[in-house]
Amino acid sequence: MQQIDREVLDPPQIYRVVRRAPLFWFDPATGQTLEIGTLIGDIPVQARFRLRSTGEAALEVPYRINNDFGLTAISEAVRSRMEAAGYTVNVEAFVLESDAIQAP
Repeated sequence: MQQIDREVLDPPQIYRVVRRAPLFWFDPATGQTLEIGTLIGDIPVQARFRLRSTGEAALEVPYRINNDFGLTAISEAVRSRMEAAGYTVNVEAFVLESDAIQAP
């Protein structure tokens, strides 16, 4: 719903986040984008797309809730919204492409 020009990367590729970058999740129930936390280090990217709302380039990152990337204490409010949208184990999150993120 939020993605245009989606390009699946098969197999997923490992990108490197060299400076802290926010990890986002799109709440399909409200149409809002929420920040889950910030990332640094290697991340698996399974697709590239542009945000329908802004045209910004983004990278889709699978995220196991309260498990991956050292993000193990995300906001209870965000977790509740994920659960209400039907996500209890993992979500498809994303980062915005920037010079903080290096392609393989």
